[in-house]
Amino acid sequence: MKIIRKNLLFIFIICFVSCKDETDLGNNFYYLPDYESKDVGCPYGSIVYKSKEKYAFEKTFVYTDIVGINNNDSYIIVKQIPNKKLLLQNIKDDLNDLKLWSNYYLESKKGSLVDLIYKKTSIYDIHKLIKNKDTEIVVDSIFKNDSFCKSMFRNKINYYIIQKDKDIVFGPLTFNEFEVMKKNKNIDLDFK
Repeated sequence: MKIIRKNLLFIFIICFVSCKDETDLGNNFYYLPDYESKDVGCPYGSIVYKSKEKYAFEKTFVYTDIVGINNNDSYIIVKQIPNKKLLLQNIKDDLNDLKLWSNYYLESKKGSLVDLIYKKTSIYDIHKLIKNKDTEIVVDSIFKNDSFCKSMFRNKINYYIIQKDKDIVFGPLTFNEFEVMKKNKNIDLDFK
């Protein structure tokens, strides 16, 4: 009986120690898998984000759909198939939230910076962007004209390298660009 207990305790300890949180990428970076995203209030699919705490989406580094990810102490590598439908919905939701900021600007005439998808944008610019325009038209215009959106959808599959200590994202990259950059930076990571 003692032998069985010791064996069970040993198995439990091994299982507990070997269970690693695959979503914690270190340095306050997190991976939010698709199956978890809606449960935690992020309806935009799988993302890589940085935050002081898990599920507090402070800054998104790579948008949906993430199909491969790996990391070490210095870097995160990401493989993405861009999802137009979810990105458009994300832009639309951001703009709807930002309409409140536009009203704030009208009332106070004070400028400030807020996040629009992936970059800081002034409230004044948002006010100009959405003033007297249908949200769908603005979303379509951003998607078609924004350099970030254009670069994300130039390839069917994108690759990213995130340098964790400097919060720098290299990408979207083609596979060849990705491999060259990995070699130049001596990154010994592959997708699992």
